Amino acid sequence: VSEDEDTTYYKSSFGEFNAENLEKLKAATKEQNINEMREGAALLKNDNNALPLKSTEKKISVFGQTAVEPVYQGSSAGTKVTNNTADKTDLKTALEKEGFEVNTAILEAYTLKNVGGGGFGGGGGPGNGIAGGHPEAGTGRGEETPAFYDARMSDVGEYDDAAIVLLSRVGKEGTDVAMQEKDDDNTTVISGLALHSNERAMLQKVRAKFDKVIVLLNIGNQMEVEEVKQYCDAMLYMGLPGHYGFEGIAEILSGKVNPSGHLADTYAVNSLSAPACVNSGTE
Repeated sequence: VSEDEDTTYYKSSFGEFNAENLEKLKAATKEQNINEMREGAALLKNDNNALPLKSTEKKISVFGQTAVEPVYQGSSAGTKVTNNTADKTDLKTALEKEGFEVNTAILEAYTLKNVGGGGFGGGGGPGNGIAGGHPEAGTGRGEETPAFYDARMSDVGEYDDAAIVLLSRVGKEGTDVAMQEKDDDNTTVISGLALHSNERAMLQKVRAKFDKVIVLLNIGNQMEVEEVKQYCDAMLYMGLPGHYGFEGIAEILSGKVNPSGHLADTYAVNSLSAPACVNSGTE
């Protein structure tokens, strides 16, 4: 090969690798991440045009342990997005950027309860955005108790235009979502994808307090939502937001962009029909 021969076969559209072009690449990557959420989030329910939120519905309260310990991405190899990652947009920041006023008292209550100290927006501790610093967060068994939510209803105050509730589940290599696990009472056995008793209590209390309830499914896989539907006016499947996807979610809530009407994934009606099913699963 001649020293003068150009051996770069696949050239970057951003040009040479320098500081200026690196910033352009980062900006394009951020926009791509947000676009994936704008185009990939699917509206599963929207009774009485609950979404988008009206211009007068700006003071909102956010519920769910996932609000402070979101599942930013899957558990594959590579660099992880966590609460402690500086270069990211969390849900509160995204909502405020879109003009919403978020009830901080409720979010702070979650952060204080978070035994890992990861907290909303990061604050040290092992909060990892997957299982979080909170015991079993992201499994269905990480939700706070009914007593915790009784106290949170008194924190609502003027932030009652709408409630946003986040639910999550985490499945990853070597740790599938359990086909059977103990519910929050530690005795009843249910599917890991089913609504757990603390989640149900949260939804019931939020439904009784708010005229408008929106559920966000912060999940990279399926979830049983038939029961969830009765407690909300709108349900949005958002998947995993990565570094900046929450900005796309906030734009959907405000009406700046329209969500998809179809899930990005196709799921079998009966997964047990797949031959591989007999060789997969975590007991």
